[in-house]
Amino acid sequence: MIRDSPFLISMKTTIEAYTITVRRKREKDPLLFSDSPDIYDLMAHDNVSFIKYIDKNITGDLPAEKMTVRIPPKDHSHNDKKRYLCGIIETGYYGKEYEAVDKDDPKDETKKILLGKSKAILKPFFYYIQIPRKGNKALLILERVDNNGIYPLLRSILISRSQNTTLLSRRCAILSADRNAAEGRLPA
Repeated sequence: MIRDSPFLISMKTTIEAYTITVRRKREKDPLLFSDSPDIYDLMAHDNVSFIKYIDKNITGDLPAEKMTVRIPPKDHSHNDKKRYLCGIIETGYYGKEYEAVDKDDPKDETKKILLGKSKAILKPFFYYIQIPRKGNKALLILERVDNNGIYPLLRSILISRSQNTTLLSRRCAILSADRNAAEGRLPA
């Protein structure tokens, strides 16, 4: 148990589903995923794939957000036929001191762990990105726990990965068993 922590409240885990479009700066129309370069291929197979990029450039301290990011060595996959990437990104905030104690005996001082302001409690968050061969809408599914999620982090990563030449727009998606989803025509 951690005193004064947001973890004391029972955590509510939800799934956020979005459609995202990608466009170049100063352009109104979104990019078509059938155009070159293939965005899925760049994220899944490029020398600096999505996970390698995060691990090399984003892992560690993000001072503006008072957050740290870590990529677990496993728990990432992609499927070229279905054109999706999924996995876990761990994040945690720092800047406040916490005291962790044994849940069964919180008064036992020998089991107490002090977490200083430079320590972060990392929480895993699931992500799923499906980029169709046609159309201009991709599917983004993210795990959210209470008021914590990774959309702002993923948005920053995707924009910085493209050297700030693209912008992302998102809309909440209503998921249904729809044949159009495979063709990039997801409901918004």
